[in-house]
Amino acid sequence: MYKYILIAIITTFFIGCSTSNQKKSAHYYTAPAQNFNFLYASGSGKSKLKAKNNAISNLRVKINNTLDKAFLDKTTKLKIAQEQDIKQILKENEIFSKTITMFGLRVEKATIHKKEYTILVRLPKSFVFDYANKIFTKKMKASKQRYEIYKDKISITKYMYLLEELPHYYKLATLLEAKKMAYITYNTKKEAEYLNEIGSEFFRLKQSVSLYIFSDVNSKVFALNIKNAIIASGLTVSSKPLDNNHFNLFISSQTTNSQDYDFNKAKTLIKYRTFDQNKKEIAFRQHTFVSKSRVSHLDAKKQSTFYVKNKIRKLGVYDFIGLY
Repeated sequence: MYKYILIAIITTFFIGCSTSNQKKSAHYYTAPAQNFNFLYASGSGKSKLKAKNNAISNLRVKINNTLDKAFLDKTTKLKIAQEQDIKQILKENEIFSKTITMFGLRVEKATIHKKEYTILVRLPKSFVFDYANKIFTKKMKASKQRYEIYKDKISITKYMYLLEELPHYYKLATLLEAKKMAYITYNTKKEAEYLNEIGSEFFRLKQSVSLYIFSDVNSKVFALNIKNAIIASGLTVSSKPLDNNHFNLFISSQTTNSQDYDFNKAKTLIKYRTFDQNKKEIAFRQHTFVSKSRVSHLDAKKQSTFYVKNKIRKLGVYDFIGLY
C-alpha cells in the first residue's frame, strides 16, 4: 500500500518538474530576455531547418516593427512633414528588413517537444549597425554631392532635383533609424540635420512653386498632357502665382500635312518655352511627332498627343520641356 503511495508521489513530483520546465522553456522562447548587444527571435517547425527559417522570419518582422514604430510614434530625430513620406519610409523599412543579410546569426538554443522543434536565434546589433552604416555612408556621400550641384539653382530646377532625390531620402531615413535601433546611444543629430534640410526644402518648394501653361490656338491639344504630368509631380498649375516662385510655360506648334497613300499624315513641331516672372526665358525644348489617320489631318494631329504622353513618361515632364 505504502509502496504505491510512494510511487504516486514520486511520479507527481517529476511530472510537476517537467511541466514547470516546459513553462519556463516556453516563456524563454516566446518572450526572450532583452539584451543590449543582440536581437532575439524564436520559431517553431516540424524540422530544425523549418524552425530556424521561421525564427529568422520572425526576426525580420521584429526589425521591421521596431523601425516602423520609430516613425509612427515620431521618436526619430527626422522631421517628416507629409503622411505620404511616412508611407514611403515604411516601405523602405520593409525592404530593409527583408533584405538584410543574416551572416551574423547564431542559434542560441533549440529544443524538441512532441515532434515540434523550437529554436531561439540571436543577431548581434553590431552586425545590424555595420550593415546599415556601410550602405548609408555610400548613399549619404552621393546625396550630398548631388545636392551641392542643385542647391543654388532656381526654385523649379531645385524642386525637380529634390523630387528625384526623394527615393534616396526615404532609404537614408530607414538606414539612419536602423543604426539608431542597433545602438540606442548612437547620436544621429548631424546626419538627421541634412536629411531634415532635404525634406523641409522639398516641402517648402512644393508649397510655393507654381506654373502657368498657355499656348497658341494650334497647340491647345498638347497642353493637357503637360498639365497633368506637372500636377502629378506635386506642383500647382495656376495663372495666379503662389509667391515669387512662379513660372510660365508657353507652347507653340507648327503642323505640316501630307498624304501617305490612304493615310492623312501630320508632322508636328512643338516648342516649349519657359519664362520666369521677369519674362526671362529660362528653358527651351522642341520635339517633332509624326502621326497618321485615315479620318483626317486634324485627327492625325490629335494622334500625336499619344506620342507626347509616352515621351513625357519616358523622359519625365521637366526633361521633356527642357527644365532638367
